[in-house]
Amino acid sequence: MEPPATPTASPAVGLNLDKNTWEGWINSFIVWAAQDPSGFLTTILLILSPFLAISLLLAWRLSRILKVQKKENSKKIRKETNTSRLRKNKNN
Repeated sequence: MEPPATPTASPAVGLNLDKNTWEGWINSFIVWAAQDPSGFLTTILLILSPFLAISLLLAWRLSRILKVQKKENSKKIRKETNTSRLRKNKNN
């Protein structure tokens, strides 16, 4: 039994691969991703990693700020209710 025939044609047949044009640049990028998916994914992850780390840091800082604001607001509300109770009691 013979192994299945492998295609000899390149996936880039008929595509514009001229890197001086946008279409050619995008086509060559897509061909590279199709021919070497592990290298493509590794490169993309290396490029995006710093942005993901910055996003993580900023989200963490924002959550800390929101917690502090929530505590301050709850203290302010408690203080206002206590002062209103005191004023009410003084008037009676």
